[in-house]
Amino acid sequence: MAEIGLTKALKRMFVIAARRGLSSPNLASVDPVITRAAGNVGVEYPVKQVQYPSIWVTSTFKTVEWQDLAPSYETLEGKGYKRGHFEASINYEVMALSNEERDSLADAMLNMILYGHIESSSNQFRQAMVDEEYLAVAPILAAPRLGPEGMTVGTPWDDSTLCYTRQISFDTYGEFYQRLGQVQLVPLREIDVIVNGDPNAILGPGTAHA
Repeated sequence: MAEIGLTKALKRMFVIAARRGLSSPNLASVDPVITRAAGNVGVEYPVKQVQYPSIWVTSTFKTVEWQDLAPSYETLEGKGYKRGHFEASINYEVMALSNEERDSLADAMLNMILYGHIESSSNQFRQAMVDEEYLAVAPILAAPRLGPEGMTVGTPWDDSTLCYTRQISFDTYGEFYQRLGQVQLVPLREIDVIVNGDPNAILGPGTAHA
């Protein structure tokens, strides 16, 4: 399994969440532009015309810190780790080649985020966070922020093509577990703590030794 750090894991999770969310039947059936954009959600800036409309995912960390005072914990395999906490802002930059496509996609993203806390078979946006392997997150989906409508002249393939943009962002809190002295995160399923060396007495994730 490839190593993955905090920044990559956070972005990847919200890329997958947006792709699944925009592909949900309640959104994908509304407008063909939504279906096209679902395949163009990523962490790299879109440089080809076929990648538009696109959603560029970026993140801004407000805090990253160890959540506990214990030097380290151990998994059942005896590998050391520490528990971390973060606060971050997730930014979805909507990019399209027409004002109409930009507005349609921005509305779809807003709908997906605002209803992200509702449990339903069609809400794959929130389910992707539940299924996340490395991070436990609590996104603040009830208060998304919408940036102003923007337009730039010129794209990577043509200096005269117009690009219409709008940023939608929200905050999230989360926990992660990391190997001591290493970059990669620990999968959540591995976080079982042995109490006083007794493998039959296991506390919950990130709980200190008794």
